[in-house]
Amino acid sequence: MGKRWKNAEREVARRLGGTRVPITGRKGCDIVHPYLGVEVKSRASIGIYLWDFLEQAEDGLAQTGESEKIPVAVIHRPGMDYDDALLLVRLKDFPHIIKLGQVK
Repeated sequence: MGKRWKNAEREVARRLGGTRVPITGRKGCDIVHPYLGVEVKSRASIGIYLWDFLEQAEDGLAQTGESEKIPVAVIHRPGMDYDDALLLVRLKDFPHIIKLGQVK
């Protein structure tokens, strides 16, 4: 049960094509990715923390000097299919994600 968050980080990293960063000595976001700053949260209750989750991704990118990456937070509820998890991104960053998806 105590490793649920760790499993969620691994699964999200796999699905996004990134790498989970172990908590020991972690500096920055939960997942290393070419153009996203990813924080993963797997909780039964989210409440008003959504902004905190995204700000944590922004702070993680700032700590590692990767401010060119797009901060996102993945919201997963225990027992939920990962395909139904939520991706939280600021509206101002969404066009940049679309552009990145068009680059071939």
